[in-house]
Amino acid sequence: MEILNSLFEIAFQPGDGGVFLIASAFLGLAVGGFSSLWLAVLFALGVDIALPGAVDMLDGYSYAHARIDALQRMAHEGGSGLLLRGVGYFVTIAAIILLKKGLGNR
Repeated sequence: MEILNSLFEIAFQPGDGGVFLIASAFLGLAVGGFSSLWLAVLFALGVDIALPGAVDMLDGYSYAHARIDALQRMAHEGGSGLLLRGVGYFVTIAAIILLKKGLGNR
């Protein structure tokens, strides 16, 4: 269980879980099949990376300040956080597509 907790600490900052679930659900429902799965995962990672900067700019920060915050966040997480979230997006979007296909066959 400690390994799972440390993985969550690496991959998710506070508030990232909601973004992860909303992006996964929206993209999983929007994607028609498994042929677009990788594109959906890359799009979800792009939204995941850009959203904190966009929220900062909506709060009144300048573009330069939002960009610096986004770069600091990326430097803090490194590639491992993005990789773990990418795997998570892949699994959850694939599960939603499978659920859609299963419910559609009924």
